[in-house]
Amino acid sequence: MKSLQLKDGDLVFSSGALTMIEGPEEIAQSRCIILGTSKKEWFLNPELGIPFEAFTGKAPNEEQMIEELRAGLSQEPRITTVED
Repeated sequence: MKSLQLKDGDLVFSSGALTMIEGPEEIAQSRCIILGTSKKEWFLNPELGIPFEAFTGKAPNEEQMIEELRAGLSQEPRITTVED
């Protein structure tokens, strides 16, 4: 799969053209987008991301945070397991 390359949330250009990425670099970028998006934040796909409330509440629960990270990463079909 190929995607537009992002750096700090901005599109990357090289010689005036958009830069594309693929392979492990693209999977890593996809993972970062999922974990950096609050669930229901993106109107085109409200299920994308993780609920930030699980991490920012008054009494965060470590087990719940781990489960939300696993659930978020499982949104990327090329990630089959999350070990650590």
